[in-house]
Amino acid sequence: MRMIHLAALALIVVFPASAQVAEAPTPRSFKIELDPPGQTSLDPTRACRQGTLSSGPHSTPMSICIEAMSGSALDVSLYIPAANVSEHASLIDRPGAAVAILSDPRYRDFWPVIIHYGGEDGRKFVATALRTRKARAAAVASGTAAGDQVKSLLDGRGRRAVAEAETLSAWGLTAAALAVLDEALPEPDRNGRLSDKAQNRLMGVELRRGGIYRRAGRTQEAIDQYRSIETQSLLDSDLRLNGAVNRAATLAEMGDAAEALALIEAAGRLFAAETGEDVVEGSQRQFDWIRSCALHRLGREEEAKRVIAGTFDRTIASRGIFFIPTNDSIEERYRRCILDKEWFAERLKRDLESPFPHVGLFLFFASDVSNERMPGFAEMSQAMRAESPFADELALFREPPPGWRDLIDNDRRSAIAGDVLRQLKK
Repeated sequence: MRMIHLAALALIVVFPASAQVAEAPTPRSFKIELDPPGQTSLDPTRACRQGTLSSGPHSTPMSICIEAMSGSALDVSLYIPAANVSEHASLIDRPGAAVAILSDPRYRDFWPVIIHYGGEDGRKFVATALRTRKARAAAVASGTAAGDQVKSLLDGRGRRAVAEAETLSAWGLTAAALAVLDEALPEPDRNGRLSDKAQNRLMGVELRRGGIYRRAGRTQEAIDQYRSIETQSLLDSDLRLNGAVNRAATLAEMGDAAEALALIEAAGRLFAAETGEDVVEGSQRQFDWIRSCALHRLGREEEAKRVIAGTFDRTIASRGIFFIPTNDSIEERYRRCILDKEWFAERLKRDLESPFPHVGLFLFFASDVSNERMPGFAEMSQAMRAESPFADELALFREPPPGWRDLIDNDRRSAIAGDVLRQLKK
């Protein structure tokens, strides 16, 4: 059964879980301490902050660095030599993360690297992201190494198209992103059919098209897009089911709970009937979180709790060629769907207590950083913004430099990126 679920990208976590020291048989409490900002590095392409990771009487050196590599990559990296840990989080298509660091005085020693890389007004940052988009898309690995459920199933042409479209979408260039997806649509053979590989590409491209509509705030077009997948005759029935699941998720998030519940329950019955024992591990989680959210929004909270109980308790690793979304990414979308203020508050407090840049906290409260249209979410985040300790924390951030501030304003970012893309085409 080829079930795809587009889990929302979590904004809270800066570093992946694999950046942590491997679990010991008996869990330990780790403490991370970083040195205060030092003198500005003489190297405009790299700045590091040293520190220690300790557990009880034992400690080991570690460092966090920001690195601009050959004018094409801007990474925040975590190094723990004794544990052989080297993790990198790319900022190149995450202007909000770059602006968050530029706004955080605790990381002022990182600012010169970002400015050197992206320019005084940020336009060089935009130009680099757009100029390198095709090369970066071509470098996306296949299978689980793709780090994304859709791309893990696609052939090379499909992966390249989806990755390039994601970059264009991140910069607000929706029309250009959709055009790239159009070019990757497979053609039926002379019998009017598609091979399994071509069906995967068609499904992946069309699912990502729906996600791009969502990102642009064009929710009804996303719903219509997912509905079109449900009736796409070139796809086998199990693949068409992905349209129903993603449409149900969108409906639940937008508050159309009754329709979402009916749709996801019908999809769940079809899923069970068609798969039998041939099911990708972890697939049931998507039915459970959508159904639970819909029940919650209908006021049936006890039922909602029973449905979701235990869903995120067991880690499910990716295997073979299929990338399986993490519990963390799915739970973040579920908690967002039910507007779980208490859960987000606890999550953000962990970010606040971290010595690393508080990117997640900054972005959560930046009201114009995304085209979030989910009813009630903006009101929830604004209510939390005024509460302690978040109000005190946010007061520490400075106003981003001129030009860079525009990169977390949807309309301005789109206009700047459009202008830069036109210049690159000349």
